[in-house]
Amino acid sequence: MVQQERAKPQELMKIIRAIIGTIFGLILYYLWVFLLIRLQFVFFSEKTIILGDEIIKANIPEQYLQIIQWLSIGLLPFFLMAGRYLLYSKAAGGIEKTRDVVAIKSISILMFTQSI
Repeated sequence: MVQQERAKPQELMKIIRAIIGTIFGLILYYLWVFLLIRLQFVFFSEKTIILGDEIIKANIPEQYLQIIQWLSIGLLPFFLMAGRYLLYSKAAGGIEKTRDVVAIKSISILMFTQSI
């Protein structure tokens, strides 16, 4: 009975680490989207002056729109699993760690096969 009481806080810490890892992956995803937006404005921006005010907008050719959508929205599951793996894998056991690695590999294979 004493072992069961000690096991509960450890299980709770594993769950908390998994949730924090997923949130960390979401933060990494937002940083990735911010980087993509910055790159769009660096390479595809167009300055327009209207009544003395300078307006900068990203004028992306239609042939690149699908690639940009794929890079921004398509990588969300990858970042969520990668963040979970980075923070949760040390606390997780063998089976859970293996499942996370398989999930990351599956998402990666899915992303790259869709792009071909």
